[in-house]
Amino acid sequence: AAAGVGHLALDADIAVGNLESTLSTDGAPTQGDDSFGASPALVPVLRRAGFDAVSLANNHAGDYGPRALVETVRALRASAVRPFGAGRDVKASSMPALVERGGVTFAFVGFNAIGETPRATRGQAGALSVRMPPRTGPLVPADLDRVAAVVSAYDRRADVVVVLPHWGTQYTHRPEPVQRRVARRLVAAG
Repeated sequence: AAAGVGHLALDADIAVGNLESTLSTDGAPTQGDDSFGASPALVPVLRRAGFDAVSLANNHAGDYGPRALVETVRALRASAVRPFGAGRDVKASSMPALVERGGVTFAFVGFNAIGETPRATRGQAGALSVRMPPRTGPLVPADLDRVAAVVSAYDRRADVVVVLPHWGTQYTHRPEPVQRRVARRLVAAG
């Protein structure tokens, strides 16, 4: 199957993915046998595969704890693959990946609404998060306000802002009503 789709990222003007793993296992697995971790040696493989940016705003970026998450971000930032959606604190996790092509600047913002990976705060590494149904409780307006503010700020700095949420119910193609409401708010922000 990979041979059949492998060319897609290489042929794309911009290829962005969701890296649902750490690139460090420097810590205890937080999800037992369901913890996803790899080596930082995979960073050049991601680039050779054609990826320009990867979201870490998901439920597995924290699978080996905060140190492994920060090491993952550091390894990616030292390469041509731009990470976004997670970091050493909420300020770092809110920094979009900026990619320019043909004179057009794209800002990629990611947020996690699934859980498991800690929510980044002022003093804690984690993912930019929006607590919302169906996985992380009722919608927390302050979380959505934070992501909308990032979108709005980069709407003024980039030509295109793309938001990659990690949300919803697995194995279904039907969005939750709250997803539509959150999406509308983010579109309105830029």
